[in-house]
Amino acid sequence: MRWLPLLVLLSACSDRTIGVRNTAPDAEITSHSDGEEIYQDVPTLFRGLVGDADQDPEGLEVRWFLGDVPVVECIDVDTQGVTECIMTLSPTDDRVTLEFSDGVANGSDTITVIPIPEPVPNTPPFCSFTSPEAGTLYGPNQSVALVGAVSDDQSLPEQLDATFTSDLDGDLGDVTPSPSGRVAYSASGLSSGEHEITLVVFDPEGERCIASVIIEIESGCGDGRVVAPELCDDGVNDGSYDGCLSDCSDFAPTCGDGTRQAAFEDCDDGVNAGLYGGCTSSCTLAARCGDGVT
Repeated sequence: MRWLPLLVLLSACSDRTIGVRNTAPDAEITSHSDGEEIYQDVPTLFRGLVGDADQDPEGLEVRWFLGDVPVVECIDVDTQGVTECIMTLSPTDDRVTLEFSDGVANGSDTITVIPIPEPVPNTPPFCSFTSPEAGTLYGPNQSVALVGAVSDDQSLPEQLDATFTSDLDGDLGDVTPSPSGRVAYSASGLSSGEHEITLVVFDPEGERCIASVIIEIESGCGDGRVVAPELCDDGVNDGSYDGCLSDCSDFAPTCGDGTRQAAFEDCDDGVNAGLYGGCTSSCTLAARCGDGVT
């Protein structure tokens, strides 16, 4: 039977072929997914996993690519098959590849990434007073021109919110900055005394800046506050009964001043203690002889 030796020979060749068959290695980029956005110009760690059924991972030849350019320093793999590579993407880099070989067969994995600019951290706006100068003294009821300058690295001046306040009178007014960053407000009717005027500016993200200036408003007759040398100031000062004289130098006619004002008083003895024969505190007649009351 001639065919028997040939069959034995073919069988032996088949056994030898099976014995040297190489299993294709496997690779996977595990740190990032396909289509992921990654900040450009920032060092980024990429991690991958490689494996081969025919040998330990440490014996594999590993290469990383950014686009078509190999990253020559990224060639290590540990006993678990983990390999890492730090890359810095440019705006045009959109492909990362992990490739390795066991000397006979190759394996690879490629992902497409989207380089994006790293967001710029929001910073507070800038603000300052250009007028008035600190320590400026204003007359009573004089309007005060409040002027400031505002700016922001991430927002237009018109997008900022600006408010002027006084530590004595509270909120004075809100203003919208001009395109050049100028803010202006005319404050009238400020109370007499020392004011800390504050400019508060918010950007769209809620960051703020604060600037302040100290000014002083002289006391004045008619501001409703009695400040020496004033004796009376009711804010009207029209000299009417029970009010104040127009120059704030004294009280207008009133109950208890010892002069009877016939239109308002029945009696005014300057004491108004309600004593017999005298006047009551409301300038009416106290009990007296002839009043018909025993």
